[in-house]
Amino acid sequence: MSQDDLFGDAAPAPAPLERPDPPAPGGRCALFFALQPEAEDAQRLHALADTLLQGAPVYQVAPERLHISLHGLGEHAQVPEHLVEQALRAGQALRFAPIDLAFDRLLSFGAGDRRPVVLDNVRPDPTLRDLYLQLGIALADTGVPVPRRTFAPHLSLWWDERPVAPQAVAPLRWTARRLRLIWSHVGGNRYQRLGDWPLA
Repeated sequence: MSQDDLFGDAAPAPAPLERPDPPAPGGRCALFFALQPEAEDAQRLHALADTLLQGAPVYQVAPERLHISLHGLGEHAQVPEHLVEQALRAGQALRFAPIDLAFDRLLSFGAGDRRPVVLDNVRPDPTLRDLYLQLGIALADTGVPVPRRTFAPHLSLWWDERPVAPQAVAPLRWTARRLRLIWSHVGGNRYQRLGDWPLA
């Protein structure tokens, strides 16, 4: 199948790594850009969560789904093919070096009865914000409107009904080496990688 067949465009974006499956009937999927740790780092982060949980029965994020969200492109009841194409163009255009990250705080994020428990940094990395801003510019250049919002980088480890007060942890370090475009089946615990670009 050609890229023209995928998106019906005379000058298409790079073909997605995976063809996005439509949501289940009545369901939705989220499209977003994220940084994901390499497999070894993901296992290390998952093991840290195990240690912190001490066997508590909560929903823990699987290693292959650990990520830092960058730009979200909404939830959709069907595959937004033109938006996927625009996002692939933006990811292809971005040039950025790997980012050395360190997380030193654990806390509940957001509001509600069931919320993520996350790692973040008391002093967010300015390089990570630069990546966020440059990706926003690349998206705008492809015609995707980028709303203004506060960027609060974090890594969700588990979801819990019990709030976790902010607490210091020993700095956990890893190097972000990959930018990915993800199609997440909401409630289905399934990610499809539509785009994958090394930071180099």
